[in-house]
Order: sequence, then structure tokens, then C-alpha cells
Amino acid sequence: GRNGDGGPATRADHGVPAHVALDPTGRYVAVPTLGNLVRRIDLETGLIETVAGDGEQRTTGEGGPAAKASVESPHAAVYDEGGNLYFPDGQNVIRRVLAESGRIETAVDGLKGGAFKLLFAPDGTLYLISGDPSGGRVSRVAGDGSLEVVVGTGALGASDPKAAATILEGCLDASDPFLRLAALDGLRALGVVMTWERLSRL
Repeated sequence: GRNGDGGPATRADHGVPAHVALDPTGRYVAVPTLGNLVRRIDLETGLIETVAGDGEQRTTGEGGPAAKASVESPHAAVYDEGGNLYFPDGQNVIRRVLAESGRIETAVDGLKGGAFKLLFAPDGTLYLISGDPSGGRVSRVAGDGSLEVVVGTGALGASDPKAAATILEGCLDASDPFLRLAALDGLRALGVVMTWERLSRL
């Protein structure tokens, strides 16, 4: 739950942490949890607070204060350069918490299976790695919020770590260096151990 808000992070009960994300200033770490919360730790003071979620497993509160909204199993997170925090909310959307106002809004809709990894490219493009019912995919988010599949046709069948890993391994030979990095990060998330010989060719 939200036990410990405003107190030391080492004494807080925040459920099972699913990921960590460092903000652009290097001061804050966002921690999405399997308890339907996104919490933030101030690395200077050691204090913890809830950024998004009330502990209920649902998606509510659009446009309102993120800390009063409900979020569903946020298991990844990433900050953009402006300090806005993005995370998957359930299986269909990515939401963001605005740095200036603390309000929550939908950034991307129509994921069809969620995302287990979010990354921002140096040019500000948001990439996501997903494992939807038609197979693993690497997609990027266009300026209008629509998704463009970069790699993955869904031909490998049901959502399966091995299928997703096969797609990501194909990305390791891409000409785009950021896509190679995203693929490597995704493989690590899946627990795939890369040989030194393979890493040296990236």
C-alpha cells in the first residue's frame, strides 16, 4: 500500500518493486510496484511519496491529480527530459504524470498487450517493447500518439518470452544504434544472457 508516505523509504511498505527510473536531475527515482502504485524516492533526503495510484487495480482519474488516480499494475517507467513520468497502465495505455502540475493523462492508447520496457531515444522519441497476444514487438510513438511497429510482425504466435527474445535478437543487427540498445535492454529484461562475442559486435 501507500504506507510510509513522507517518511524514510527504508521504512516504507510499498509492495513488490517492478522497475526503477531515474529522473533527469538525478535526484528522484520512480518505483512502479505490483501494488498498483508508482512511488518516488528523493535520493537527497531518502523520503518516499506516492506519485500515482491509490492502490486500486483499475484505470481512473484522467486529467486529475495522479496521486488520487487509480493505476493498474505499472511495471515499467521512464522520465523524459522535462521530468514527465511515463508508465504502462494496464494492457492498453501508457500514461504520464506531468512534472509541473502532478496531473495524470493518457500519452499512448491501443497497446493491445501492454509494454514491459519504455525508452526515450536521444531525439525524444518514445520506444516501447511489448509482448502482445500476437507476439513481441518494438514500436515507436509518433507525434500524434499513434504507434509505429519497428520490428515484429506477430508471426511468432502467442505472447511468449522466447518469441519476444527472437524478435529482439533480430534488432541487434539493426543500423539504428538506439534500436540495438533498446533490443539489448529488452533481452536483459527477459533474462537472456548475451555472450561477450555477441556483445562485441554491437
